[in-house]
Amino acid sequence: MMKTLSDIMILHPDWNIVLVTDDMDLRVNCASCGKSLPFGQTYTSRQLFTDNGYFGLAVCTDCYLKEWEAEK
Repeated sequence: MMKTLSDIMILHPDWNIVLVTDDMDLRVNCASCGKSLPFGQTYTSRQLFTDNGYFGLAVCTDCYLKEWEAEK
């Protein structure tokens, strides 16, 4: 089952998950593990999406690489 932004926010209401910003230094949480990092250092998830399924959420490098490995 695909995890969506609503699913994640129910489990972790204190996480700052941002879809789009022009502030690349804004601290956000990885939508997968919760790690705090600047938005400019995130990747677009291949497994976690907005509720409509159109946009991938921001994830850290480690989680992004795990997603790629899972797809192999």
